[in-house]
Amino acid sequence: MPTRELSHILVIFYVAVWFIILPCNMSQYSSMSIKVKRQRLRLGLIYGMVAGLAFALLTWGLDAWLLVRANATYPWVKFIPGVIICIISGGLAGWLTMLFEKHGMALLFWGLLSVPYSWLVVWLPLTGASSMIKILDPDLAAWFDFSIVQDLNQFRWVSLVLIGSMAIITGMLEINLIHQAVVSSNPSTSVMIMLVSLVIFCIAGSAADSMINTNLREPVQVVNNLIQFAADNEGLEVPIQTARKMHLSAANQIHGLIQKQRDLTLTGYDAALGMMDILVDFEGSLVKCSVIYGQPTDCIILTSNP
Repeated sequence: MPTRELSHILVIFYVAVWFIILPCNMSQYSSMSIKVKRQRLRLGLIYGMVAGLAFALLTWGLDAWLLVRANATYPWVKFIPGVIICIISGGLAGWLTMLFEKHGMALLFWGLLSVPYSWLVVWLPLTGASSMIKILDPDLAAWFDFSIVQDLNQFRWVSLVLIGSMAIITGMLEINLIHQAVVSSNPSTSVMIMLVSLVIFCIAGSAADSMINTNLREPVQVVNNLIQFAADNEGLEVPIQTARKMHLSAANQIHGLIQKQRDLTLTGYDAALGMMDILVDFEGSLVKCSVIYGQPTDCIILTSNP
């Protein structure tokens, strides 16, 4: 099913829940303490938002922080949309679960939650980030040359199964945990149930990060480490074994630039995500560095436009 059609179906479903199912369902709460119900709904909302935040932080937040340390351009371009979508959709799933308070509905809502999450895991790094950079910096985007990744459906299914299993576990625990928190006289109980969703989705986010983000991040880190090592040891005699380990010869052509401020951008990869091109901007002087399966091969000064 095309992604756009799937998104439309999810939107229609949630609209139906809000405007049709919700009013019909509220009648069963007329005899229930409004205060207790509101407390459960509030905890359900927070429970889901914590899950979404944890997932986004470990999937794209950690990635952004590591890219900042590697002098990458636009390191937050995946995290910002990812965290917004995950917090909102996670909060909605948690709130709806406590609205109906049925494990079957929890299974449905949290299972559905895994669909946009797993889609974002694949779409943001491979398509979304580059699309947003094209808007933010068209001149930089002119250097982009990305191949269509092979086995893309495999990435999608693996992420869906992985995130779906974690989401369903979180959802099935929600009702009982929140009921216990509401009747407990210990305020820390509410914090403890949030830790449950936090831990589970931290695990899911960490696994999601290793699927695609790591493959796209490590070449940038490798090139940045190479340039930093070359800059730190410029004019010094480096042992042959150390030079070979760091692939120092790949930086032979750019010794006149390595002391300048630099910004790195992933501008290309092959279908297997094995061969990567990194564009390095040394205060206006452009260099293209190639990385093959984690090993830098050469850095060439660019003298023409893409």
